[in-house]
Amino acid sequence: MPPIFTPAPLNCRGVFLPLFAAALPHLCDSLAVFTGWLPHLLPHPLIAPVSPAFQGFSPLFHPSSPLPPGIRGKDSAVVAALLARIFSPEHVLGVLLPNGRQSDIRDAREVVELLGIRRLEININPCFTALLNELSPRCAISEACRINLPARLRMATLFAIAQCESDAFVINTSNLSEDIVGYATQFGDNAGCYAPIQGLTVTEVKALGDWLGLPAHIVHKTPTDGLQQSSDEERLGFSYASLDRLIRCNAGSAAFRKKVQHLYRINKFKQDIVQMPHPLFPFPNFVASPQN
Repeated sequence: MPPIFTPAPLNCRGVFLPLFAAALPHLCDSLAVFTGWLPHLLPHPLIAPVSPAFQGFSPLFHPSSPLPPGIRGKDSAVVAALLARIFSPEHVLGVLLPNGRQSDIRDAREVVELLGIRRLEININPCFTALLNELSPRCAISEACRINLPARLRMATLFAIAQCESDAFVINTSNLSEDIVGYATQFGDNAGCYAPIQGLTVTEVKALGDWLGLPAHIVHKTPTDGLQQSSDEERLGFSYASLDRLIRCNAGSAAFRKKVQHLYRINKFKQDIVQMPHPLFPFPNFVASPQN
């Protein structure tokens, strides 16, 4: 197989990423190693959650028959494109999982069409509504429950689809920036069998999406969980670009560092409990390892 990635340097918008281009082949290799860990996997599918900055799309990867990955935003779109590039489109199945009417589900459909992968669309709203109706007479439904339940229902759906395929596996689409500040639902979008971009920041994932040729309006879409009116950055009180500069360059005010360190400490348990194999990149992380 010819090299998937070229060593050409990438423009990562000012973030210190001298090793990013060199690490891309390692990302490709790690996926191959993952399939090597599971020799029975080939020629069977992998299920990966892929979505263009909203809740709803899941791609499946299967080296000879397709797997379902979940697509929800730029992260899932990038992972779906990465799987299609490495293993070819016929081994990837895009699973769209809207909760009722979601206007941005069209972005997920666009990604599926662009990548030429198979599509499966399942609306989780009847299940979501039925479960809330069963819960409401027995307990007070909290806002946290309403926000996180769809992500957990989506992951349960992805694993159900995986078990309906032959030896399929769910591919996670979490990134480092969101994990650092806890923007992941435990046993929801932070679950899966393998996490190819877990070691990359939002800025790096965007650069990878640009390199893979994904549409700019999907790769650079304002990050949101698709469930609340405000964006991720509005709720955080800072941008992912600022967070990424702190993670990689240790750049930022003392107050900003203290806030991010606090978010990291109170959310680290999510990663400690749900651990997935993922490629380790030789990049600094000044939040998780301040001594860098």
